[in-house]
Amino acid sequence: MKKNAFIRKTVVLFLTIISVLGLQLISVNAKSPTYQQVPTMAYLKVESGQAYLSYANSAPQLFYEPMNGETVRLTQKICTGAWTDGKIFYYASGNKRVPTKVSLYKYTIKTGKTEKLCTINKNCDLVGYSKNNFYLHTMGSGKQYLYAYNLKTKKITSKRIAYPVYNKNDVIGTGSLSDGRYIFVGDTYSGYSEFSGKYNCYPHSIYILDPVSQKFRLVSKMVTTETTREKNLIYYASFSGTTSKPYSQIWKYNIKTGKKSAVGKKYSGIVYSFYKDSAYIIDQKGESKTVRYK
Repeated sequence: MKKNAFIRKTVVLFLTIISVLGLQLISVNAKSPTYQQVPTMAYLKVESGQAYLSYANSAPQLFYEPMNGETVRLTQKICTGAWTDGKIFYYASGNKRVPTKVSLYKYTIKTGKTEKLCTINKNCDLVGYSKNNFYLHTMGSGKQYLYAYNLKTKKITSKRIAYPVYNKNDVIGTGSLSDGRYIFVGDTYSGYSEFSGKYNCYPHSIYILDPVSQKFRLVSKMVTTETTREKNLIYYASFSGTTSKPYSQIWKYNIKTGKKSAVGKKYSGIVYSFYKDSAYIIDQKGESKTVRYK
């Protein structure tokens, strides 16, 4: 009897240890939340409703629309980026239409609680996420910075990114690529107002920034338009020649491999826009045409 009691106790203890270890393993191996960027003028399904960015007061604003209840507007002046795991929103809100400072907020859907996480005294976009860090990048002219807010330590760090801009008065714009793993950086050239008036676009350079390594690479100069609708791919058009006699070539660039390839033939004129499988071109006479490029 004593032997059987000992065996039973040993089995219970063993199962208890396995159970505890199992819980520990589950805790260690639990998947990190997957965050998605809240789209503009399109719905994203979240817990008990949907979210979207829409224009109000001539600026993008973040809205949460529950299945039962009134729509919640989370920003008032301007939203410069929003991400969610379906349960929590992390979003950047500017102090005015063209912000001089931007604050990062956390909004929990279940409780309706809003928490300010940090404030940056610059105009920034919330454009990336990786390994518990949300990334904000400055925009406009002048020195450019990348900020990282760590969800675990609740601390923010910054790094100046020295892009070799075409002109000192160029304007930097940013966007998200590959679900926030990379950051799109566009350097719009100053001094091309005549070109813009004739061809409906501004020449610019494209860079890809890896926010984890904080390193960037040049994709192309003299770009007139691009599309990033396909994951890990950028289609863009670059021009050569002169303003009075330009030529355009469409390219496909793989974000992960860094390889690019020409798409189709070289066109006379400027490719100023893409829409789905079509490219829109204006020639030196101001006449427009549409071609399928893929």
